[in-house]
Amino acid sequence: MWKTILRRVLLMLPQILILSLLAFLIAKMMPGDPFTGLITPETDPNTIEALRVKAGFYDPWYIQYVRWMGKAFQETLVKVILINMLLLN
Repeated sequence: MWKTILRRVLLMLPQILILSLLAFLIAKMMPGDPFTGLITPETDPNTIEALRVKAGFYDPWYIQYVRWMGKAFQETLVKVILINMLLLN
């Protein structure tokens, strides 16, 4: 039984990696960027450019993917910890 569980978990890890990479790449292929909605006629182009640089928009895709996965795990971990704290109290 433990052999089956271990085998299924080991098969699940590459699938999660591939699906997350696919979701990331589809999001990257969408037109525009996260800062497009902030642009108004009064917006200074240098401000938008500074936001893009600060967010790592010009980093290579693999660095952006690692950062994206890190944030996803951090947010998930924080939610699990908070829910457990609420349930235990």
